[in-house]
Amino acid sequence: MALCCLLLAVGSALAARPAPRRGDPGRIQSVVVLTRDLPAGAVLASADVTVASWPVALAPPGALARAEDAVGHRLGGAMGAREPVTRARLIGAELTTGLPSGTAAMTVALASAGAADLVKAGDFVDLLIGPAGDGLAGGSGGASQARVVAEQVRVLAVLTGAGPVGQTELAVAVDQATALRLAAVASQPLLAVVRGPPAG
Repeated sequence: MALCCLLLAVGSALAARPAPRRGDPGRIQSVVVLTRDLPAGAVLASADVTVASWPVALAPPGALARAEDAVGHRLGGAMGAREPVTRARLIGAELTTGLPSGTAAMTVALASAGAADLVKAGDFVDLLIGPAGDGLAGGSGGASQARVVAEQVRVLAVLTGAGPVGQTELAVAVDQATALRLAAVASQPLLAVVRGPPAG
């Protein structure tokens, strides 16, 4: 009799155990990952991505589950092999998610491809017209000879080899007035001076 009671108690305890939660390490999901290192601005081809099994607890938010959802999209930043592809890493409608009302995204070409190594998504930059070849101005020299077109604009993505002649472009968040000023000088490559975020 005692043995039967013990078995009933164990069975009841097992039946009362909660079902595995989403974050349990034992569960897995399909996640799209890169097959090789790629620079910012690269357009994903089918050979660049594959689907891997990731623990649900480790999969980043917004991770893509199907390779076809990534193919044809452009990377907003450099990524490494086996790194998961999320919607936030691709350039598209999500690029402007969370921006203030009245703010839009536009691209501007830089005078030097080397600027891509010094500017990253999330930086705030001043955009200037200056001597060709000085893609990123410092605190002296090129900056003193340049004319400021836009101040402290937020960089949304860095696109290498994306322009008409393969130059680096920045996707930036701007208001309407700034967009009009940049559009007026669209034919001229710009300098980018990295700044701190706006005060307040």
